[in-house]
Amino acid sequence: MEQASLHVAGMWCSNCARAVERGLSRQDAVGSARVSFASKIAVISYDATLTSIERLSKTIEDTGYRVAPLNLDGAALAKLDQDVLTGHQVRLALGIVPGMWVMTAQASVYLTEISPDVQFWISISEAVLSAVVVFVAGWKILLAGWRTLRVLVPGMDALVSIAAIGAWSLSVANLASGRSDVWFDTACFLILAVSAGRLLEHAVRERGLDAVRQLLSLSPDEAERLDAEGVGVRVGIAELVVGDRLRVRPGEAFGVDVRVVEGRSMADRSLLTGE
Repeated sequence: MEQASLHVAGMWCSNCARAVERGLSRQDAVGSARVSFASKIAVISYDATLTSIERLSKTIEDTGYRVAPLNLDGAALAKLDQDVLTGHQVRLALGIVPGMWVMTAQASVYLTEISPDVQFWISISEAVLSAVVVFVAGWKILLAGWRTLRVLVPGMDALVSIAAIGAWSLSVANLASGRSDVWFDTACFLILAVSAGRLLEHAVRERGLDAVRQLLSLSPDEAERLDAEGVGVRVGIAELVVGDRLRVRPGEAFGVDVRVVEGRSMADRSLLTGE
């Protein structure tokens, strides 16, 4: 078995990660698949004689996500994530104006006395504008919902898709029969609320990951190791072994766990406390 790590872009929740895992695990050549929503990494054990990285990447893409090798430089991976985020922002922007119009118009129907003829034509306009919200602004949600259903891991996308399409379709059926009882505003609200929530969740998650990266960056890559004569030599942290004696100068960080055997000083413990 060989192991590969891939960067998966476009996952919005932990259920997305489970859908990717389920899709990969269905492949006969895959021994195990672990996908982390937080780190956007898929770790796959597979039989290289039966499949390839390209086929595994195609499996993930068929589930609705974008894939890149983890050994790409950070700028390329960041651009891939930004492209996914930008597309989501554009779709949300396309849906906000027609969606707000539909919800405002329907609120006027609920709260004021409007003649049946006027209400019918308001409902017709809502049908057109809500179609833009559901099937244009929300098409990625609908697609993800279908794909997660296909791999038998339905989640938020599937639930929202069923509810939005159901509300829109039933409303159109009522209009076709001459009735003006419609729920286009419900379909719009579901799509817009989920889309806006994902942007907020993305911002919070990225802020948390940035904080973790900053803490990790505080750990030094080198330390000053003392030889038998007490002469210090700069070596990589990976070269240290248990029993080495180190000199930590004022202002330096501890790269490994140590016990003070000589001298007195102050220590910056922010890497441990997060302060």
